[in-house]
Amino acid sequence: MSLFKKNLYRYPLSLSLQVINLDKHLQSLMSIEEQCFPAQMQDSRLDFETSLKDEYSIGGILYRDNKPIGYLLGSHISELNSEDILTTNRFIQDHQDFIFYIDSIAILPEERSLIVFDFFLHEMHTIIHRFDYGYLTCHARKRNGFSRMLQRRFGAVVLASYVNWNEYNEPFDYLLIDISKYPRHPRFVSFAFNMLQYLRNIVLRAGFSG
Repeated sequence: MSLFKKNLYRYPLSLSLQVINLDKHLQSLMSIEEQCFPAQMQDSRLDFETSLKDEYSIGGILYRDNKPIGYLLGSHISELNSEDILTTNRFIQDHQDFIFYIDSIAILPEERSLIVFDFFLHEMHTIIHRFDYGYLTCHARKRNGFSRMLQRRFGAVVLASYVNWNEYNEPFDYLLIDISKYPRHPRFVSFAFNMLQYLRNIVLRAGFSG
């Protein structure tokens, strides 16, 4: 946790996040998907279109300068994305109005680092928090250490484990994260960071156009 606190105010200005727009970002989402997951785990164009047209869907696409390097997409918890947790776990039942399910999260392999992931979750938390969500759930891969990282770094709790979830031939954990414990920037810090990003982008565009 000490590393997390140390890096909280040191996000690179090259990183930014945009709310996903289906028409604008679909091709980028497909490209990221192909570079991040084995073929059997990849969402199709139809999967993205269906997910993004859901009235409860929320998603963000991560950029380094003008290059899309990751995305997060999810929606309100439901019986479709919670396995049997929604019908068997009393805490989930009592808090279901405030639980957001992460359907998919991806960052290009060459861009993966703790500071990039911290920035990504911090910015998505800001978006999700606007809709009164206080908890995240997700199916997290165990083979690549993603589940373990979420548990150790963000206090994720394992609600269930699956040896071969969704016929992917890999073990997954179903996790719950209390995002009220996730540190947030004071408003003046976020404002200053956004202004620096804005000015940096102006300088970059001026340089490219010249």
